[in-house]
Amino acid sequence: MRGPRFCPEMEQLRSDLGRFVSSDSGVHWNCCEAIGPHTDDVLGDYTVGVVHSGGGILFTNNGRNVGMLRPGNVFFLNNKKLHGLKKDPEQPPMVFATVDFVSCRFWEMARFLMNRDKP
Repeated sequence: MRGPRFCPEMEQLRSDLGRFVSSDSGVHWNCCEAIGPHTDDVLGDYTVGVVHSGGGILFTNNGRNVGMLRPGNVFFLNNKKLHGLKKDPEQPPMVFATVDFVSCRFWEMARFLMNRDKP
C-alpha cells in the first residue's frame, strides 16, 4: 500500500479538474502502476473514482477480476474492493481522480470528464 506518485498525466488531470478542485478540496489524484490486486492508503472506505488515462482492473476482495477500467470509466471502491494493473510492464500507469462517496460534486466532475472530448 503506497500513496500516489507523480506522473505527467496527473498534471493534465489537475488542469482538467481545476474548476472542481477549487471548490471541492475532497478531490484526490492517484497514479497507480502497481501490478496485481491492492488498495491505496489515499482511498477512503467508500470512494468513487473516474479514470483519466491508462487503465487497470477492478478486483473483488478475494482477487477475482470483475472488470477493466478505461479512461472515462466511473467506479466505486469500498474497503473490500481492490484495483491493479495487468501483468504487462508496457502498460501505462492508471491515473484517476477520486472523491469521497458523499460528495455530490463528484457527479458533476464525472460528467465533465466523460463528455469533454465529445463534439
